[in-house]
Amino acid sequence: MGVKTIVWQEDNPLSRIQQTVSGHDVYDRGREELLEIFHLARSYGFAWEFANGIEFGKFSNDGKIDHELMDALLWNRQTDEGWAGCYRVQIPLDNMNLAKLRFPKLLVFDEQLEVLAAMLDHGIGHQTYDLFIGYPEHSPGVVDQFTEGCLRIKETLSGLRPDIYRPYFNVFTLSLLPGARDYDTLRDQLAFDVDRDPEVIAIFLSAINTEHMSYWDAFCKRVEMTNRLNDGGDIATYDGIYTGSSPTAPV
Repeated sequence: MGVKTIVWQEDNPLSRIQQTVSGHDVYDRGREELLEIFHLARSYGFAWEFANGIEFGKFSNDGKIDHELMDALLWNRQTDEGWAGCYRVQIPLDNMNLAKLRFPKLLVFDEQLEVLAAMLDHGIGHQTYDLFIGYPEHSPGVVDQFTEGCLRIKETLSGLRPDIYRPYFNVFTLSLLPGARDYDTLRDQLAFDVDRDPEVIAIFLSAINTEHMSYWDAFCKRVEMTNRLNDGGDIATYDGIYTGSSPTAPV
């Protein structure tokens, strides 16, 4: 049909190698099937990206990088006809596991760095990262720790492969989507009437007041982080109107 590029929107392709608490595979042939899928994509010469995030901790098993799995999903090369294989990964840093509270699936921070560095070894320099701020436990000091962690990622990987490394840090605020668990538990902290102003429920804005930050404080913190972590040209491309060097306070 002439399709050359696959944009993987599945939330987590690596869920096929999910294990139970006892360490048993949820799917008996999950890993083998995953390898088959991506070897097939390679054989057809597709180019692809993981646009909706990938649980990159699955690339590490008992402290060792699973290079076979990483090669299957991240293999790439450039030909006369263009790019083949993986050209970009979206990485869900979430809370970066600086405080193992909401995302126990994540590796500890140093292990995350090791996996991200291994991606560079496989030629994946275009790495974009997602992290969320504005949860009730996030004080400005905690968010500053996230910023320092991101800067450490950027500095470390830039030092390893400055020729190919191209990062972007997507800083989002907690969005209380109706029907989601966070909406059920935190809706009483909404600063707006979601029925009257539904447009405020968005990852680029902030809509809840917490003990540590108002909705406006969280938004300004997001803008501050975005500008500190990223280059200006990329900010205009990724964030558009949702950020700036000095946001104006609401009336």
